[in-house]
Amino acid sequence: MIVRYLILLIFFSDLYSAQVQKLPETVLENSSEQTIIRTLKQKLNSKYIADSARINIFRKICREYIDTDNDELKKYATAMLRLSEKTSDQSGIADALNFLGIVEDIDAHYSSALKYYNKALPLAKSSKRSKLVASISNNIGLLQWKAGDYRDALSTFFSALKYAEATGSVKIQGNICSNIGLVYQEINQRNEALNWQKKALVLRKKDNNNYSLASNFNNLANAYSILGKHDSALLYQQKAISLQTKINDQYGLGISYLNSGAEYKKLKNYRKALWYYEKSKAIREQEQDSLGLSYTYLNIAECYKDMGNLNQAIPLAEKALMVSKNIKSDDRIAESSKSLAEIYRLSGNLSKAIILQQQYTAYQEKIFNTEMIDKAAFLNVKYETEKKEKELNLSKLKISQEVLSSRQKNIWLIVLAGLVIVGMLIFRNLNIKSRLRQKQLALENDLLQEQNISKAQQQRLEISRDLHDSVGSQLTLMSSTLDSLINISETDSSRYKEKISSLSTFVDLSISELRNTLWILNANEVFLEDLHLKILNFINNASEAKEDVKFNYKFVIHENVKLDSKVAANIFRILQEIINNSLKHSEAGLIDIQINQNLNDLKMIISDNGKGFDFEREKDSSFGLSNIHKRIDELSGTLKLETSPGKGTRYTIVTPLK
Repeated sequence: MIVRYLILLIFFSDLYSAQVQKLPETVLENSSEQTIIRTLKQKLNSKYIADSARINIFRKICREYIDTDNDELKKYATAMLRLSEKTSDQSGIADALNFLGIVEDIDAHYSSALKYYNKALPLAKSSKRSKLVASISNNIGLLQWKAGDYRDALSTFFSALKYAEATGSVKIQGNICSNIGLVYQEINQRNEALNWQKKALVLRKKDNNNYSLASNFNNLANAYSILGKHDSALLYQQKAISLQTKINDQYGLGISYLNSGAEYKKLKNYRKALWYYEKSKAIREQEQDSLGLSYTYLNIAECYKDMGNLNQAIPLAEKALMVSKNIKSDDRIAESSKSLAEIYRLSGNLSKAIILQQQYTAYQEKIFNTEMIDKAAFLNVKYETEKKEKELNLSKLKISQEVLSSRQKNIWLIVLAGLVIVGMLIFRNLNIKSRLRQKQLALENDLLQEQNISKAQQQRLEISRDLHDSVGSQLTLMSSTLDSLINISETDSSRYKEKISSLSTFVDLSISELRNTLWILNANEVFLEDLHLKILNFINNASEAKEDVKFNYKFVIHENVKLDSKVAANIFRILQEIINNSLKHSEAGLIDIQINQNLNDLKMIISDNGKGFDFEREKDSSFGLSNIHKRIDELSGTLKLETSPGKGTRYTIVTPLK
């Protein structure tokens, strides 16, 4: 039994499409498949069989082993390649290379898979096998999708669809249309995604394959859900469940029940959501689908969390994390750690929440590094392929030029004298142009140096500002802790130890802030919940450093949206700078932080009851205030600052989230 992700490799005899949720698919060998394989192997062992017939048997055996036994698939595909190369069978070579690409793809060796597919594609085209071309193109499109090259993926899928239409196979067309819809869904073109899923549904109804049809119902449900059309989403999810129940597709039911529960959870109908989640849980426990259970357990835990039942949420989230660790899935460990951190935070267990948040951050960094390595390898293969194609085209062009040169030899002899004169004129003109070009290059070089100097200066300013906001904030907290040590009685050794421990923690946090600064500058995106936890950690540290200052903190999140990393960094640094200014200068006893997510922006109100200051006098001399203004300007946000001596300070900031 081989567990596969739903974004599957497609062989031309049977194409599949991916669902939005990248849940696994379990494929079981059955007795009829074993009977077919035994019969084919018996024929293969016959001494009286032609090489062309033997290659065809290899082809059939390899098809049977796709998604059932990857080692056997590799063994027979390699044997097929050797025999095809020996007999110069181009069609057989193309099939064997495609099978070997599928082997590497299943083993998650994506750059190796792409090499095999790129070798197979031109051979399939020259053999005029449209179904095989559609299959290989679809496989390449799935790899491009996984690498995040959505434009190239769409281009490749459309090319695959053209070849699929030439075959007349509604099955192949239906699955490629569904893949196109899913890519449009990834790039947030929701109506296009829905239209392509509808096209896929028309084709799959003609094909009359219940498994593909149920998959399409789920894809349509997801497309409607994203558009906010929940009634249509629930309708198609129910159609998928009915069809999967009819054909006894237990694995598919595990997915569909989970998706239905998630839809009811969006509608805050927690009773129905739990009913569907429990159905998914029962099926997946019976099927021993560990990866699927990691999703189901966590969804149930999130449902209980939203209901406010944290005592039931914690053991289920812990269970999801344990299963994720057992199957060694970095993605699932990261997701479970993040969810469990939030549940512990809400329950008041901040120490566990911080540990789990740190675990989430570590796994996210590991996943990011792995994805970058895979993407670099993938792009390297793409570059080498394009380079070889360019060299081949240049070689063909050179041959054509040599043939043309031979034919024109006599003409060149006739006009040689004229060319000498023309050549002298050209040389003179080129000499003049060369001198002008040298002057132009000198000017361009001077301009480039000026631009580099300006860019370097800008980078120094940004680094200076980030170090001021991140490490500077931690040094402020350490300074506050040292001040409080002076006021503690010398006989109170326990409080001395407690403050010394806090000081050590802030030193560690200063180092962590340096790492966080580098990480957040290199990350592509951050979730709003991540920003919330980062702010919470900072406020907890500040409250430990300043025991005489009370903090009121509230962060209302309606949707856990993705933020650009620089947007998240600027928001955090603005809040950090304001709180640090209050701790250092205001002599406040209370600092109130209220953050609310609106439809398209974030509103922050930070106020204290301190001594206030003269804004007009301080605005040009304060580096901290200057940083706050610059960061808000970068976010295209607005700032309203209300303060005067003796009346405290109140900042009202509104920043877009996009």
